[in-house]
Amino acid sequence: NIHPSLLPAFPGLNTYQAALDSMAKKHGSTIHYVTEEIDDGPVICQAQTPIYPDDTINTLKRRVQHLEYYLYPLCLSWFIHMDFANQHTQPLINHTESVFDLSSLQYQYEQLFQSPHPNVV
Repeated sequence: NIHPSLLPAFPGLNTYQAALDSMAKKHGSTIHYVTEEIDDGPVICQAQTPIYPDDTINTLKRRVQHLEYYLYPLCLSWFIHMDFANQHTQPLINHTESVFDLSSLQYQYEQLFQSPHPNVV
């Protein structure tokens, strides 16, 4: 599942408003395993962006969605490499110990796919 927050912060709906209301310093996106509890499964990978003083729901949402354009295909690629190409091996990078920002996501994407993201300017 992909969720627009840095879980465990802000599970459920209206995450952008919750982040702004709480005066959080960062927000982001989490890809996690699905369990019976809402947004409670183990985290697979996360990406973050700062929250700026003049952010609105829309500006923050656009930045988080921009992160997701990179995060989702990278995460899928890690699973393909782990599960199909080299069973019982580790992913290409250790994504469970860090939270990516946009520049590191762009770098990882370009290294893996040998090109910039086709749908992101």
